[in-house]
Amino acid sequence: MAHETKKESLKDRTVGAGTVAAAVVVLILFFVWMTYAYFGSGIHIASADERFMQQKAEECQGDIRKLSEKDQATLTKMMGRQAGMGISSMYSAAHHPRSHPFW
Repeated sequence: MAHETKKESLKDRTVGAGTVAAAVVVLILFFVWMTYAYFGSGIHIASADERFMQQKAEECQGDIRKLSEKDQATLTKMMGRQAGMGISSMYSAAHHPRSHPFW
């Protein structure tokens, strides 16, 4: 019997307009947040390391062998064995944007 009265009391309950409005707002905010997280803002602020690498790429015009041994060691520590290719690619992308392989 108690089960029947509980079932009947749930039938009479309604959801208020405020609750529905709050749920819709939360859902919209969720979709906005997910869209931003997926597509991003499109703004990229270069880190200190990225600025250093770009500066060295300009300095040596894409040829890491033109840099001092200290700079070469620093770049190799930052980028690994592909430092030479990375510096060359950064220089090429900055000066010949249409020749970049991803364009």
